[in-house]
Amino acid sequence: MLTTINQQIDYVLYLDLPVEVIVDRLSGRLFCPTCQKTYHETLNPPTTPGVCDDDQTVLVKREDDQPEKVKTRIEVSLDTMQAMLDYYQAQNKLSAISINQEDDVMCVFNKIKEVLNHD
Repeated sequence: MLTTINQQIDYVLYLDLPVEVIVDRLSGRLFCPTCQKTYHETLNPPTTPGVCDDDQTVLVKREDDQPEKVKTRIEVSLDTMQAMLDYYQAQNKLSAISINQEDDVMCVFNKIKEVLNHD
């Protein structure tokens, strides 16, 4: 598809997170069914637990954000993704960025920026 618009992939960024971090982050997500605002139980909690700050609607969890379902999604994704990672690694286009539990959004952003500025 990219070749049809005369484009190519220059970089592939792989955010490498421990499975436990992914499970914690996804299984802690909450959202407001009315305004669609998202929260996280510990990383970005609402002011009043379980209630949207904007419209006071009771927050809900997505059915597929249960820890066991998240683990299954990760396993399927990793199986599918490994061939793609190997392909771009062989082309020297893959940059893996290690992400830890403690890394907030700005930390991850800065890690990405650092990789892009070095290439």
